Amino acid sequence: MKTLTLIFFAEFALLALAAPLAGGRRTVKGKLAQALVGPAALGLVLVVLIRLGVWAIDGATVTAILEVQALAAGFALAVSGAAALAARRWPAGGSLVVTVLALAVLASPFWGDVLLNLPLGREVVAGPVLETLVLPNPLFTVCDITQYDWMHSAVLYGRLSRLGEDFMPPSGGWLSLAGGYGGLGLLLALAEWLFGRRRKLTGHGAEGLL
Repeated sequence: MKTLTLIFFAEFALLALAAPLAGGRRTVKGKLAQALVGPAALGLVLVVLIRLGVWAIDGATVTAILEVQALAAGFALAVSGAAALAARRWPAGGSLVVTVLALAVLASPFWGDVLLNLPLGREVVAGPVLETLVLPNPLFTVCDITQYDWMHSAVLYGRLSRLGEDFMPPSGGWLSLAGGYGGLGLLLALAEWLFGRRRKLTGHGAEGLL
């Protein structure tokens, strides 16, 4: 499952990096549809490869792939909605800020290390603070779904973070996390649409006055 998990990790990183693309389409529906293309395409390709026997992966199931892609779709909606709203408000670099924030969420174990090194006491930091920090990270849920031991990985978090030594990151559960991210994305997209509509109406009103 290591290769499959790495593919999923790369997918979430690419979704975060693709935030500036959310400003490339004019309609809200177009932006939301664009966000879902990547997860849907990757899920379809992986399922077809496994079903046809082209790629045999021990322990890999279609259900696990679909769960991860549902989570990826929710994350993509959140990134796309946030980027669209930010670009509407700050065209120069709003979507780039969203990319940085999305990557920061995926890198939460490293922020956990920073907190653990603060002179606040491990009992204080390793409680609700770290839980709140790492719970939104979808990559922990990906590891749970694929049953991948991230703490002993040479290429993932295990060798790069001490988080697992002091605090076991919880998984938010793919359904609740996908729903949370997806709902957030839809709300942000709605806000972007309302903001654009308000500006359009305000502009028309100003023209009428002139």
